Amino acid sequence: MNDSGFKKYRVMIVEDSSLIRGYLIRALQNDPQIEICGVAENGRIAVDKVKLYNPEIILLDVEMPVMDGITALPLLVGACPEAKIIMISTLTAKNAAISIEAMSKGASDYLEKPSAETDKTLFKTELIQKIKAIALSIRKVGEKYTKDDEFGFLKAENKLQVPPQLNKVSVSAEKTPPEKNHNTIIKDGHRQTAYVPVLPPASATPAVFTNDDNRFAGFKPDILAIGSSTGGPNVLHEVFKQIGNSLGHIPTFITQHMPPKFTTFLAQSIATTSGMRCTEPQDGQKVEKGWIYIAPGDYHMLVEPKGVDKIIRLTKGEPENFCRPSVDPMLRSLVNTYGKNILTVIMTGMGSDGKLGAKLVHEKGGKVIIQDEASSVVWGMPGAIAKEGFQDGIYSSYDIAKQIIKICRRDL
Repeated sequence: MNDSGFKKYRVMIVEDSSLIRGYLIRALQNDPQIEICGVAENGRIAVDKVKLYNPEIILLDVEMPVMDGITALPLLVGACPEAKIIMISTLTAKNAAISIEAMSKGASDYLEKPSAETDKTLFKTELIQKIKAIALSIRKVGEKYTKDDEFGFLKAENKLQVPPQLNKVSVSAEKTPPEKNHNTIIKDGHRQTAYVPVLPPASATPAVFTNDDNRFAGFKPDILAIGSSTGGPNVLHEVFKQIGNSLGHIPTFITQHMPPKFTTFLAQSIATTSGMRCTEPQDGQKVEKGWIYIAPGDYHMLVEPKGVDKIIRLTKGEPENFCRPSVDPMLRSLVNTYGKNILTVIMTGMGSDGKLGAKLVHEKGGKVIIQDEASSVVWGMPGAIAKEGFQDGIYSSYDIAKQIIKICRRDL
């Protein structure tokens, strides 16, 4: 504890580079709310020591000798299930793919390693904010509290419990993923890669649920829009694993706060998980039913009408809510294009991105559902909406997919 009686956030650093390890230590050691409880030079040492160190947050390098981060991840989660893991890696295509895989297996977030070109002050600020926000969420789960704070945690009561299977990562061998068919497609003069997985025939039968929620009676969305940030990739995989290809009759638009390269592999991963066509769209691309469009890193994704069609616009407009891509501009453009026929889902994430856009959806007659606090890594984005009270439903990460299918497939 520090002098004020505050119990410091316990952080373990797992990094083989002495240069990066030293930089991370220096960035954290002077913060009065953070304690570096342990350091390990590779995944094997980390697995052996994690119970002794008992961290709340683990900074886990992707590439290390002896045992790398993706191998250590399930072992660390198994040994210390309450800890949250932030992957750290250099921004390469290979490491982006590994980080996406790690987040689909339970890692909470990622952070690009500092380099000679990195703004060190900005990196330190982002690192500390992520650590504190995620660690605070661990302490808040199951509690009732009323104090707002700088990371977007808000009053929450009657929390839903997260199903046990979503809290743990199995350490058994993973099944071989479905075969992927990577097609280069020319659409409206634009070349793009669409990830179209080859799945067993059974996946062609969509799940169907009875819609017994009167709040959504008579509502038939033309599109699904999703916004997420910290913890989002893991929840997106859980959601689309349940949805499968049940939404072949409408397009889906996703803005997930991520840098370039990462969003490319997120699209590929969601395609594999869901069986739907998922892509980072090209500027000017025509919107089609049954496709999932993910905002590319460093671009806002907008949609606008063009004759009888709808097309996607990618812009490098000013960041909103400190983010590009940002959820708010996506939602504004969707309201302008589709009017009230929008189902919006805001999931786990720091800050309040999506609040203003979701409010506009609500005011125009669309529907807004949010992830509950107990299953969120950080209840900032959905919590900001809950504070205003214009959501139409609050669901756990386990139940969001069922609600999406209920609402989007009614009367089909």
